[in-house]
Amino acid sequence: MHFDHQQASDVPEQGAKSIAWNARLGLWFFFIYTAFYCAFVLISAFALAWLATPLFGIPASVTVGFGLIFGALVLALLYARACTSD
Repeated sequence: MHFDHQQASDVPEQGAKSIAWNARLGLWFFFIYTAFYCAFVLISAFALAWLATPLFGIPASVTVGFGLIFGALVLALLYARACTSD
């Protein structure tokens, strides 16, 4: 099996403006996720009793944790879509 690690010829090269926009969008998504994660850490540090309360039948810490994972996946999909759209 042979793997060719060269750039595909049918993929158009991105201009500097497009690359800068993609980087800026990635930073915005990073800061959005970081804000949600920092809020979770602060709640864990200062409102631990709230995380033990049931939310949708399971502890709030589990619900919020899965929400963070789901949120990261959504941001990744949005980023991928935005960076590959024409």
